[in-house]
Amino acid sequence: MDQVYARLVDASQHLSSLAALAARWWIAQIFWNAGMVKLQSMTSTIALFRYMYHVPLLPPVWAAYLGTGIELVFPVLLVLGLAGRVAAAFLFWLFVRLSG
Repeated sequence: MDQVYARLVDASQHLSSLAALAARWWIAQIFWNAGMVKLQSMTSTIALFRYMYHVPLLPPVWAAYLGTGIELVFPVLLVLGLAGRVAAAFLFWLFVRLSG
């Protein structure tokens, strides 16, 4: 009976690792796709930051390039597990900031 329990614990640990990777991959894919769309048309992205987002501290051009860069770099860090909490927290803050 102890062996069955030990196997179940091992299996659940492996499944939780895979679930965490899948969740990181899913979130990273959303931000990566948004960054790629912004990168394809920086003129539209700059206009978006100028007229829609109204970034208070940065000029719209800087904010557009910085936001696009962040949406392309942080998802890679998130998937690789490098600075995962920092990347996830920053992407969450960015999502909240830009969505409303």
